[in-house]
Amino acid sequence: MSNSGLIGILHPVVITGDLARALKFYRDILGFVPRPVTTHDPERLRRLGGPAEAVAQAVILHAPDGSELEIASFTHPAGAPRTSAGWSDAGIRSITFKVGDLAATVARLAAAGHPMAGEIVPFIVEGSEVLAAYVAGPDGVVLTLIEQRS
Repeated sequence: MSNSGLIGILHPVVITGDLARALKFYRDILGFVPRPVTTHDPERLRRLGGPAEAVAQAVILHAPDGSELEIASFTHPAGAPRTSAGWSDAGIRSITFKVGDLAATVARLAAAGHPMAGEIVPFIVEGSEVLAAYVAGPDGVVLTLIEQRS
């Protein structure tokens, strides 16, 4: 039987104005394992509908569970250095990450200059307790951090 519909999600892409800074954040603070940095082919990006004559680099990051995140940076055309979209603006507002110890993770992030937006809040999701916190990443993308308790 052929599945011609949705199979899964490969990875979200976060655009950054500073690839080295973002890589340090996601690798050194959150613990992602990066693949080598690659340079995108400008002709293929154009054919996909991206900017003409783009100069862009990207790196795929792997989490311990096998999930992925891509961070990419455009040298040309230059974009805004941070996202300024608010919670009620259209678009993706947050990327949710599962962590083993939320208190330790938010402490590491705060020490690196990325404090929580509010506080750690408990929720019940499908009968299990989870703790959640919001933290802004280096480019203003909100990270929702979740620790499953039970």
